[in-house]
Amino acid sequence: MNATVDILEKRLYNGAEMENFNQLLNQYVQRAGISDTELARAIGVSRQTIFRWREGTTGRPRHREDVLAMARKLRLTPEERDRLLLATGFPPEGRSEKGEEREEGEERGEGGKREERGEERESEAQAEGIASESRWIDAVARYRWRLGSGVAVVLAVVVIAAWWVNQRYGDGLLNTPTAEVVSPSTGAAPPTIARPTPGETLILVTHFANYAGGQVGYNVAGRLTQALQREIDNTRLKNIRLEIWPEAVGERSRALQIGRQVSATLVIYGEYDLGRVMVEFAHPANQNVFTDPAVQQQVTGLPELSATINSDLPQQVRSLALMALGQIYLTLNQADQARLLLAQARDNLKNEPEVDQKTWALANFYLGLAYHSSFPPDLDAAIAAYTEAVTAWPEMLSSQLDRSAAYEERALPGDLELALAGIEQIIQAKPDWA
Repeated sequence: MNATVDILEKRLYNGAEMENFNQLLNQYVQRAGISDTELARAIGVSRQTIFRWREGTTGRPRHREDVLAMARKLRLTPEERDRLLLATGFPPEGRSEKGEEREEGEERGEGGKREERGEERESEAQAEGIASESRWIDAVARYRWRLGSGVAVVLAVVVIAAWWVNQRYGDGLLNTPTAEVVSPSTGAAPPTIARPTPGETLILVTHFANYAGGQVGYNVAGRLTQALQREIDNTRLKNIRLEIWPEAVGERSRALQIGRQVSATLVIYGEYDLGRVMVEFAHPANQNVFTDPAVQQQVTGLPELSATINSDLPQQVRSLALMALGQIYLTLNQADQARLLLAQARDNLKNEPEVDQKTWALANFYLGLAYHSSFPPDLDAAIAAYTEAVTAWPEMLSSQLDRSAAYEERALPGDLELALAGIEQIIQAKPDWA
């Protein structure tokens, strides 16, 4: 009987392969209206991985647990979930449970491994802030229905002020720094990279993953490190050490892992493809170098932000180096110095051809944060920079939220309405949050 069932299942799987995984994924993602970043956070993988799955440039998920987490996030029906499982080569959920019961004695060891991997990925997803994000969403949803009442203005001030205090000094409901589960048996730090001495800041630049396969010897890490060193020398920034990690890193979890191993304040990693470099910034969560917890929440909790530059254009490479150093100054609570570097980074990009819109948004976001973190804060300049970021990248919630908070702090006539409008735009962009 079992053999007959297995034969029928194999035929079913072969027929299901006609449903392309990336087509199904795109269909479900578009219907759910969620971003690649949200989906990546729910599964515990990088945004680039989701992008490659949707484009069909990379195969399918290797772990069944990833597909199930994806189905939960996309709110798939049981039938849709099973279609997605079949398209990735896994048995449907009901059959999988029966098979596990039948083969429990034979595959106990393998089942233990699957359970371990599932627990690890669940911990990663939780560390990415899913639970904390939902708490913030609930707070906004509870607030929204009061907008039409006579006490809307008073309640709005309380909601925005409470959010900003929490964002600045509390748990950081939306931008919680990640804390992925790290296996102690993998990725030992090379002995040539020493941990920083007291008062020293370590910036780690990894080799960049090259998924296209061309120009294997292209040294992106070397060029970025040289640009960083030039800016360090120009700004006379002391006690900064640059190191190159001797392997390619394309995943955020790995970047955070190696950053913790060598106590790096900043890890620069990403992907390279035909002259375009997608750069990610990771701030290992176990660092205590931040003198201002407000800045710590903002700088370390932005896993969804990345910069894409043309590595053949020196000013774009330089702007990236300036953005990296600006973040270092923000960690040291030196917002004035950070502002100078970040303004220069943005101005360099302003005159560059074909600047990526997300890179332009990221430069303006960090500049807005520097203005906002100054003492006293320059709220007019911060709002202007946040607005540039929102215009270039409307889906970047960090800029939208920080701009609303800046409006609430400035408290000029009409600012409260602008702050409320920002919150409403977020709800309109994410109707499933309401």
